[in-house]
Amino acid sequence: MMDALSQSWLTIALPIAMITGSMLVSKFLKLSLLGTILAACMPLALPFVDLPFSQELTHRNPHYLIGAGWLVLMSLAVGWVVVRPLASSALQNFGLIKCAYVILLAAALAVVGLLLGNPVVLSTYVPGWKGTAGMVLLCASMLSMSLALIRFFRAAVFLAVWSFVSLVLASEIFLGKLPQQVIREDIDKIEDLFPSAKVNAILKKYGVEDDILRVREVLEES
Repeated sequence: MMDALSQSWLTIALPIAMITGSMLVSKFLKLSLLGTILAACMPLALPFVDLPFSQELTHRNPHYLIGAGWLVLMSLAVGWVVVRPLASSALQNFGLIKCAYVILLAAALAVVGLLLGNPVVLSTYVPGWKGTAGMVLLCASMLSMSLALIRFFRAAVFLAVWSFVSLVLASEIFLGKLPQQVIREDIDKIEDLFPSAKVNAILKKYGVEDDILRVREVLEES
């Protein structure tokens, strides 16, 4: 590997290509020059990483692997330039903390998908993910679960409160008494206000009666 990378033309061509390409990318895509150069240095380490690629390609033609890494980074840079206005708008609308929270939840979903589909990938490429990264993702998912539970209980409380209010108001308006004072005769009066013929006509008008009959037939058959 070192012999292949130590060839005279590679030791000159790679730094020149990296610096020249970084300057061009930084200028045309309006990215930070220092950040672009640092990103361009990353593919230089690919030939020394144990990747599931052909050993012949990695050892005999390491510049191909470096070039492929640069192409991937170039694609990411172009994609970032395209989505940068949307990302800026999202940051303005949601805030940095909320965007980071959404990214953490997406990462947690991705990790769970890998664990269910192919858990070997995480243990192979990110062996220490269960430490800090795993705890951060766990805390984010538990926070989301807690917020969902709070919203659920709040909705349940609202439903109970307003159902009770509606019941009391309906009882007082239609019957002139509170719900605890309602007796069987009062319920019969309510049923008289809505005769079954009128209810059936309304149901038939909206096609609900046929659905009820089908449900009854299914229940009788079962």
